[in-house]
Amino acid sequence: MLQLEREKAGNQLAETQKTQELLSKIDISKTSKTVCLGSLVFTTQANYFIAISAGELVIESKKYYAISPNTPIGKMLIGKQVGDLVSFREHDIRVIRVQ
Repeated sequence: MLQLEREKAGNQLAETQKTQELLSKIDISKTSKTVCLGSLVFTTQANYFIAISAGELVIESKKYYAISPNTPIGKMLIGKQVGDLVSFREHDIRVIRVQ
């Protein structure tokens, strides 16, 4: 039983290290016209921070969703620019601004 707990803890540590490595690659001072890792994306549906899946964040009373670029919506947004349209779950989503 102790061995199972050690394996579980080891897996959690490995996952945390992968997340930390991904976050260390993000340069928030860099701006881009296309959606990429570290982008803050404003759309007609919601606002997204492309980094890690961390759920809903509220900053200065505005909602943002921290999502991984590997999520379905993240994959659709990567590479898009202002004005581009993506269709997700039968909804059209337009990119309004990329920071």
